[in-house]
Amino acid sequence: MTQWLKLLVLGALVVAAGQLARLGSLSRQAASMGKADPTFDGPQGGSDRRINVTAETDEWEPLPWSLPEIDLNNYRSSREFMDQLGELKRRMNISLPWNSTASANVSLPTPIISLNLPKSATLTLWDYFQCGGYTSAHTYLSGTKPNLRIGDCMRENFLSGAPPFQGCNIDNNTMEEVQMYSDVGNPEPKCFYNSIHDGGLEHIARHYPNATIIMMPRPFDDWYRSILKWGNGRLLGRWKKVCGFPVSRMELGCEKGDKECWHTFYLAHTEKIRRFAVEHLQLTYVEVPLDADAPSLLEFYTGVPQSCLQHCTPGKPKDPNVNLRTYKKCKPIT
Repeated sequence: MTQWLKLLVLGALVVAAGQLARLGSLSRQAASMGKADPTFDGPQGGSDRRINVTAETDEWEPLPWSLPEIDLNNYRSSREFMDQLGELKRRMNISLPWNSTASANVSLPTPIISLNLPKSATLTLWDYFQCGGYTSAHTYLSGTKPNLRIGDCMRENFLSGAPPFQGCNIDNNTMEEVQMYSDVGNPEPKCFYNSIHDGGLEHIARHYPNATIIMMPRPFDDWYRSILKWGNGRLLGRWKKVCGFPVSRMELGCEKGDKECWHTFYLAHTEKIRRFAVEHLQLTYVEVPLDADAPSLLEFYTGVPQSCLQHCTPGKPKDPNVNLRTYKKCKPIT
């Protein structure tokens, strides 16, 4: 067994024994922030409690957050990490959905939660799973008036101790339970990203211990170019002003044009989720890079036909002459 695997196996065993201590630490941290029910022991089910989200920002302070330090020169690719994680699970006799049956019959545990940052294929993954027969939600919960943002729902549940999707787990158009969520963060007026804010990932594992986490990282240069173009970099400004990203914890002053700084931020976000997946092996973790092999890899891991993967572009079309009634944001990959 390699040294890396020995450390992971040891770490996984230690983690299991330390869960109560960790939850106690999180409880103390939550209590110090004035959260209600910080032990995350809210109601376990039901969708009758509707989240009431307002735009009030008085007395709102950014929540604590953290990302790990990374070595850009030794950063593992998605394929390397998935191979290593798969080997670890096999050695610990933990089944992998895609290894136990033919790809056409693969069924991922739900809920399936995409933790991709904005402009990292969030709409593409939503469309992909929707095509594959999963009831899916992207950014907002369908059929709510006013539109209920998933990130707001998850934040309020995090602060109250309720399950992350309580009150936002039913598609109000079809009345079906939502099985897949994408674009689950919100930068304002009350910023919350469960993959960045302290305790957010643990909150998911606490209530959905057998859930699926899926990541589809873009090549950084592509992501950075896209995030700068979106509203002329407005989202990066919101992250810094409203969320406190990423100056208060990483000792980095990421200005809008500081490419190297945002590179570290982007990769550290993925690395945090990877380490969480290693510590919570009961979760199913899927990471597929957004490249030429993405269609076949996604079908292998999810069982959804690769023909469902399309290129999706959010927002309105650039051509003012396009008929908005027939315009489709997602088009087949050519």
